[in-house]
Amino acid sequence: MVSKGEPIFLSGFTPEVEAHRMPADCNLYFDTTAKPHFRVGGKKYSLKQWQVMGRDQHSIVADPKFKNLARRDFTLARNSPAFKLGFKAIDVSTVGPRPPSKRGPAG
Repeated sequence: MVSKGEPIFLSGFTPEVEAHRMPADCNLYFDTTAKPHFRVGGKKYSLKQWQVMGRDQHSIVADPKFKNLARRDFTLARNSPAFKLGFKAIDVSTVGPRPPSKRGPAG
């Protein structure tokens, strides 16, 4: 997850309620302007504080090492910390809109 000063996660629930909701783990968080933060019940939490609530126990804060974030090229460098979390790169050359001549058979 990449942010630019916005909360990585935003919830109006109290921390006690939020700690038992949707599980999350093995994520890589990065904020281009500061340290990533979570906003729960109107309060700001760091990743460590978020983890104390039982969330994202194996998640990390690190630069994912995209090829060119400003140009939205999310290709990861070979030494990206995402791979240590188990991320598997996919071939994005066939993802998204393509001209009819490059599309597969209709199904």
